[in-house]
Amino acid sequence: WPHHKKKKRLRGGLSNAARTLENRPCEEFSGWTVERIQRKNSHHVDSYWSHPGLAGVVLRSRVGVKEMIAKMETNLIDANTAYNILISEGKKKFFGGRKSLA
Repeated sequence: WPHHKKKKRLRGGLSNAARTLENRPCEEFSGWTVERIQRKNSHHVDSYWSHPGLAGVVLRSRVGVKEMIAKMETNLIDANTAYNILISEGKKKFFGGRKSLA
């Protein structure tokens, strides 16, 4: 059979700002902010948590937030120090997920 190249569809869509369902203080984790964004072309909603002590850093899961809080409380350290420790322990999977916060 001849091989046909699939035509790439240009996907328009809404910007992150237009797809943001909420951006507010988190009720579950005091001092944290949660932003919920609907994925392009999907009903799935992703949640991103941020902390005022971690400029430009977002956490992608509740598990990550819980680990951060546990690290901060157990060692009596700030969010930035806890973040650096978790990164050094290979826990990068909790962080990122977005190219920009805008």
